[in-house]
Parts: sequence; C-alpha cells; structure tokens
Amino acid sequence: MEDLNSIYAPYLEDENYPQIFFSPDELDEINRLEVDIKEFTNQKKAQWLMEGGVNEEWDSYKKQLEDMGLSRLMEIYQEGLDRFKENQ
Repeated sequence: MEDLNSIYAPYLEDENYPQIFFSPDELDEINRLEVDIKEFTNQKKAQWLMEGGVNEEWDSYKKQLEDMGLSRLMEIYQEGLDRFKENQ
C-alpha cells in the first residue's frame, strides 16, 4: 500500500489563513463566549448522534445559541476580518 501522503500531496492546496489580530477586550469576549457555545454544540451533536431529535429541537437550538451570544461572537470575528482586509 502506498503512503497516503504520496498519493494525496500533489492535490493538496496550501492553507492560507489570514493573520487576524484581536484586541485584548475582543479576545476576552471571544474566550468567554466560545467556551459555552462550543460545549453546548458538542453536547447537542453527541445527543443527536445517539438519540436523534435534531429536527424537533433545531429552532430551540438556534435560539439557545443566540441567547448565548453567537451573533456577538460572529460580529467580533467579522470585525477582525474586516480590519485584516483593510490592511491588505
């Protein structure tokens, strides 16, 4: 069996992630929001994989994410990306 790297390497794209920097206040808010949101989403994924019910719970799941600050988290990331693009 050939080495997977030798098979797939010629087709891989170089990853190019933007160097986005956040202020200390933004980082504090990101860290505060992400911990709870990630924990909640991981719990729901596990629950839905084991028990199902994603269709029945989807609307309440989205509402819970909003209540946890998902929109604010996305706003912070968007602001960071916008700053990055301004400096390009």
